[in-house]
Amino acid sequence: MNSILEKIEGMLYDEFCRTSFHNLLFQGYQPPYVSDIGGTCTDKVLAFKARLDREGISSRLHCGYIQRDFPHRLLYLKIDGNEYFADVGNGWPSIRLFPANRAISYSAYGIRFSTVKQGDFLEIYQFKQGKRTHSLTIPLVLREELLEMEEIEHRFDKNINYPFAQGGLRFAQVVGNRFIFLKNNRIRFFHINGTISEKLLNDEVAVYQAIEKYFSTDLSLYGLHFTAL
Repeated sequence: MNSILEKIEGMLYDEFCRTSFHNLLFQGYQPPYVSDIGGTCTDKVLAFKARLDREGISSRLHCGYIQRDFPHRLLYLKIDGNEYFADVGNGWPSIRLFPANRAISYSAYGIRFSTVKQGDFLEIYQFKQGKRTHSLTIPLVLREELLEMEEIEHRFDKNINYPFAQGGLRFAQVVGNRFIFLKNNRIRFFHINGTISEKLLNDEVAVYQAIEKYFSTDLSLYGLHFTAL
């Protein structure tokens, strides 16, 4: 593999380990007074872009679509004449770059990711727990990056719908040898050997205690204070 690709994918994996995907702001909690501590796709993409910039690696903002409708932020990279997409803001462990010109398939923590090129779009699929689902549509034609920034500035407008904005808390992160996913009061552990375990949390306090125990998110930054289990 090209050494720069190895470096970027190493940084991509590290980003999934370093911070959580979470939707605290969309659940109405106060914004934190520090940045680069995780969040939804936009927060994580902007933080990762800044890390790439510091390493002298050029990237630009791009937008895909979940369920072919909901906007989802990505990064576009051009390396040795080839185009790639980094889906660092995904709530699932998409720890590899997606090439624009060819299909790939790989597994991470028992979840298989595969791509299919269809015309001017790259379709991303997941296979997990015996079920294949469509994950993301990535347009191969880029827009002006200024348009991406303008949409980011208005991402909290009430007329924009996001699939993670409703239905309770969501947290996701690679921690050690497993990928951990929390939705509402259900937490699942996707182990590196492909096995999956889960537990149900009894009440709201137990949910926040689990967040403090399993994820690298300081809830006090959002005005929340709980004691970990």
